[in-house]
Amino acid sequence: MKKKRRKILAYGILLLFMLSISGAAWAAPADTTSTGGKSIEARTLSLFKDVSAGDGNLIYINFLVKKSFIAGFPDGGFHPSEGLSRAQAATVIVKAAGLNSDNKETLFKDVSEEHWAAAYITAAAEAGYLKGYPDGSYRPEDKLSRAEGISLILRLSRQKDDAELPVLKDLDSKHWAANSAAIGLAAGMVGLSSDQNQFLPDADFSRGDLSRALAVLLTTDPDLSRKALNGSLEIKKGEVKINGQIASGTVSIQAGDMIATSASAEAQLNYPDGSGFLVKENTSFTVKETQGREYIKKDGSPGIAVDWLLVDLKKGNVFGALADNPNVQKAAEKKNAAAGERLLAGLSNGLELIAANDKGLPWYKTADSKKVKVKVDMPYGVAAVRGSFWNNSVSDDGCSTSLLEGELDLIAGGQTQSLLPGQSSGAGSSNPLPAPPTPMTAAQVNAWVQQASWLQNVAQTM
Repeated sequence: MKKKRRKILAYGILLLFMLSISGAAWAAPADTTSTGGKSIEARTLSLFKDVSAGDGNLIYINFLVKKSFIAGFPDGGFHPSEGLSRAQAATVIVKAAGLNSDNKETLFKDVSEEHWAAAYITAAAEAGYLKGYPDGSYRPEDKLSRAEGISLILRLSRQKDDAELPVLKDLDSKHWAANSAAIGLAAGMVGLSSDQNQFLPDADFSRGDLSRALAVLLTTDPDLSRKALNGSLEIKKGEVKINGQIASGTVSIQAGDMIATSASAEAQLNYPDGSGFLVKENTSFTVKETQGREYIKKDGSPGIAVDWLLVDLKKGNVFGALADNPNVQKAAEKKNAAAGERLLAGLSNGLELIAANDKGLPWYKTADSKKVKVKVDMPYGVAAVRGSFWNNSVSDDGCSTSLLEGELDLIAGGQTQSLLPGQSSGAGSSNPLPAPPTPMTAAQVNAWVQQASWLQNVAQTM
């Protein structure tokens, strides 16, 4: 009876701790503004006097400006409703595609070498993104239509998926831009008229339209959004070696680096989106593969999220954290309440967690899927993690995994056990198959409580 009471007390401490960090780090914003399926926080600051905090394209405008793909005007405005000229379009496309724009030699009779966009127009035309007219002109000041604009943006993508065009009054499957419009709508790159019945293919493609379409493409397309992912290892205490060399302070970590901690040592591996590991003493830990994905932060700044991590834990103990997919839309309920509900449900075996997979999805939906992003390879099993706080421990005769919050599978001997929050499982030399998940022991709960400071800091960073 006393043992049972101690376990219940330990779970109570764990639950209170989870609720305490969720209130600080996971509270939903007090005021959000709808952006056609996306939400931006009202506190997002505009960079321009004519783009309000309620503008649905605000974060996308901020994103492109901070990447130096587009700029405002001398009057301090962005002119979001102004139609995009062919000269402006060439400039943005060349910058987004990373093309060389040193050649100012003109290809068109109405674009002189002194034209402010001459080099960009030449580069865009040579690369096949934009074309001139049969009379040898380019017409740099002509405005792009919405049909032309979404088609141009999608030329940056090499993806081949199609989409179904909704029934519209002014555009059908016979229109030359039908497929581009369908993909743009399905991906959230463009929207419809206020009555949701028209695409308005001949209306001007505004600078605001451009910002949304291009920003969504750059953070959704699997190729265009792929970024290098490097971590930083902060030596907390004791002797820590990286690839056999003693390290100190904060050190950059790349794929292939091996981290080894001695007795009483501790190190913290951090990634840009807040994901990472707390590496405890007497641990041998190798980062084998890394892949990042660009996303848009709440203020519109570009960020890099963990898209894939493969790590090898030979021995020792690590606590892991995986930030939520920034593209996955949250439920309406407050995150802090949901965290407590999930933990309670996990402790009582009352919740089934369903995880989506990228396979079979069109490219413009893969960024929104919740998938395995971290695999921890251990001598007796593999932990496949979708989120968000977990612990891996390896001893001479086995490995164990506990899940504080999120979704995780333990794979061993060709079998898989899915853990719920508050559960643990393991495998070893005497039992090569993963054990059925059971509630965390009091010792495992206490081990989590001892990481309170790390959990608090990581949760806030996420």
